Amino acid sequence: MRNVSLIHQYQGQTDTLSNWIDVTPESICRPQFDMTPDTNTYMVNVYVSSIAAFPSYIWSFGDGTTGTGPSNTHLYQSSGIYPITLTGNGGSCGTAKAFTKKVAFGIGPSTFLANYSYSTSVNTLTAVMPRINASACIITYRKNGVEYKSYKNIKGVNQSSNVVFNLTGFTPYAPNEKGYKTVKISGSLDTYLYNQQNVNDSIRIVSNQVVLAVAYP
Repeated sequence: MRNVSLIHQYQGQTDTLSNWIDVTPESICRPQFDMTPDTNTYMVNVYVSSIAAFPSYIWSFGDGTTGTGPSNTHLYQSSGIYPITLTGNGGSCGTAKAFTKKVAFGIGPSTFLANYSYSTSVNTLTAVMPRINASACIITYRKNGVEYKSYKNIKGVNQSSNVVFNLTGFTPYAPNEKGYKTVKISGSLDTYLYNQQNVNDSIRIVSNQVVLAVAYP
């Protein structure tokens, strides 16, 4: 078991959620669940979403009430943020195991909640591509047919002690024109770009207002 915490920051709001998770590959002892809240009626439907070997389930709805079974429905009496915990017990899994998510009613969009699910798998690494340098960020710039790059160590020029890009922010962004999800990455930049044919020819770039948008399907 490992304790995993997610800290989610969205439009000035921050939420944190921690769970003890079963990291055993292909485990059937994970009481994970999904939920469908109705923001108009303050009602939530919850149901077990993982294949589990628990013979019994107990729901704690965060307002002092509980329920049983692999699915349940609960009606909240007032607005607020409520932690919902599903606990599975017995069977081949033995001792009780719990998993928590949060639901929000009457406080506007709940997209800032740090809810998450998880899965594990066994991967066999068969080949490794060597990293070009100590940084995952490589900048290429072309000017008048000359190519400049921010390699850390090339032709005797060593920038291994210099950080190319510092990440300062990571927030959701509007989908792009293809409808792909997009995140906005902000940071600072301080590096040299070197002429690939002449290391004595370099360009320094410095900025603390770098903003990138990265889209993914």
